[in-house]
Amino acid sequence: APPPQLHIDNLSAIVLRFGSKIRENVDETALPVAAIPSHF
Repeated sequence: APPPQLHIDNLSAIVLRFGSKIRENVDETALPVAAIPSHF
């Protein structure tokens, strides 16, 4: 089995990719910037 840290890194990469996509499209959505989690 892969080490847990690898799984966490994969999740972080997914969240970062998703988060940056939201930031790029934030002008087209009703999402406030403050709603985007920045602790990842």
